[in-house]
Amino acid sequence: MPPRQDRDYEQAAAWGEIRDAAHDALAGHAPTDAEREYRIAVGGVVLSVRSIAELAAVTRGERRRWGVRWPEDA
Repeated sequence: MPPRQDRDYEQAAAWGEIRDAAHDALAGHAPTDAEREYRIAVGGVVLSVRSIAELAAVTRGERRRWGVRWPEDA
């Protein structure tokens, strides 16, 4: 694979791992549970999200840069 395709593949895999980790961190909590959160650094700023939809929203720009789409992007 040319270098760009390698980076794209690595980015897709990394964003998949982030989504899976967030899902695991947020799963099993009641929707009103104040403890439910997942933290991620985006653009040098650490953000705390409480749902996969919120994670998708705050990472959309960076993922778009790499051509990574999630179901929440529809």
